[in-house]
Amino acid sequence: MNIIIFPVRADANMSRIPPFSRRLLGVVLLAAVVLAQISGPHPAFAASGYWKYNGHQITPTAEEYAALKPLPGHVYEVKATGGFQAGPGDGKGSIESFFKTDDADRVQFLATSTLTFGAQANLATLVPGQKVVFEASLVVGGNDKVRAMPASGSGTIALGDGNDFVGVSTKFGQVGNGKGEATIPNGGPGATMVIHVSSFLGQLGSMRTKLHISYVWVAGTPPPPASTTNTSRFGGVLGNTLTVKEVAGGSVYDGTWTRRGGTDVFDAVWNGSIRDVIEIESVNGNQIVFYRHGNKGRYSGTLSADGMRVTSGTANWYAAGWSWSAMVSSKPTGR
Repeated sequence: MNIIIFPVRADANMSRIPPFSRRLLGVVLLAAVVLAQISGPHPAFAASGYWKYNGHQITPTAEEYAALKPLPGHVYEVKATGGFQAGPGDGKGSIESFFKTDDADRVQFLATSTLTFGAQANLATLVPGQKVVFEASLVVGGNDKVRAMPASGSGTIALGDGNDFVGVSTKFGQVGNGKGEATIPNGGPGATMVIHVSSFLGQLGSMRTKLHISYVWVAGTPPPPASTTNTSRFGGVLGNTLTVKEVAGGSVYDGTWTRRGGTDVFDAVWNGSIRDVIEIESVNGNQIVFYRHGNKGRYSGTLSADGMRVTSGTANWYAAGWSWSAMVSSKPTGR
């Protein structure tokens, strides 16, 4: 703290100014120093910064799941995959779980679950005080044995060590949805932040998988979001909107995939609440492949001769007997 001392002329008339003791002057100066320390720096000089995405990790790892061995003569197989895309566009991710076991009579029970989640924001950078809305959707499938149980699943999203702000649960053949809002906390030099996404699957036993999304604190002003512009390679294939029907065991998902203008990217929504981003990956004759960003999966199907339908649809995460098909809203140009 700088102390400014005003000069006083030696011949100045001081008769009207009461005497000021050295002790009192010291008390006043000490109080000024303490006040400055309590009030802290002026807001104009306060440190600024933002959270930067720093990768994700899934636990238990694939190696840890593979190390779980069944009892002699029995079946016990658990595995999980997970992915996350912070941007461009809205952040998306998923956890897929596979759980096979048997009972004392050697009857096998197979359960699967897919937890998809996303935010209505780009998650590559986050700023303190930002309010981010997350959504999650969960579906549980498997064989007839777990259908009869029925098998069940649940999922949560939490910020750091705080309480879950999103929760979702469902049983075999049903869809569970959840939604919640998180307020991004402040940070500082060397600080880290983690968003925890958890998926639970239960049948004859249970498995829990977590996806940890990590951030580091960066001083300064956050960069602008990366452009989501994507030049179309397949502009003559499909129209602006696809009406999609996915059949997953006893569940049906009615979807609408809306194409972003001038791109091969579709914003997809199922049953009014499940959301993801779909992109045409390849077209080979009448065979078409789509990449689904949220779960890093791939749809494949057959284009009709007039380009108005997609049939014989399957996906690399489907269980046996699952399928999808689509109708094109308008005839594509350039075919």
